[in-house]
Amino acid sequence: MTTFVNVLKRSGFPLAAALAFCTVGMAAADSRPAHYESRAPANVKEAQTSLTEAVGDITKAWAAHDFDEVHKISYTIEKAANVLANAPNADPALSERLAHTVEIVHLASEIKSGKILAVAVSELDGLSRKTLTVKD
Repeated sequence: MTTFVNVLKRSGFPLAAALAFCTVGMAAADSRPAHYESRAPANVKEAQTSLTEAVGDITKAWAAHDFDEVHKISYTIEKAANVLANAPNADPALSERLAHTVEIVHLASEIKSGKILAVAVSELDGLSRKTLTVKD
C-alpha cells in the first residue's frame, strides 16, 4: 500500500483524491477479500485482447454493483497492463496512468467504494481504448 501511495503522490494522478478514502477504508476493513490468480498474456496481442475483454467484463460487473467480481477481474487487467507497459513502443505516461487506474479500481473494489469505482471504471474504459494502439 505504501508504494501505491507514493506513486500516486508523485504522479499527480487525477484520481489521487480517492487516495485518502482508499487508505482509510483499507484500514477500517474487517477482512481483505480473496486474492485471485490470473494468467499473464504471452504477448502484446494477447494483452490487448485480454484488456478489451476484461474491461468489458469489469464494466458489466460494476453496472451490477458486484464488487467481488470487479476485484477478481482487476487481476486480469493488471497483468495485461503490465505486458502492454513493457512493449517496445509503449507510451510510458499512458502505461503509468493505466497502472494507477487499475490499482485504484482494485483497492476501491476491496473497500466497496461505489463513488470511487464510478469514476475509476469510466477512466479505465477510456484508457483501455488508448492503450490498444500499442503494437508488438
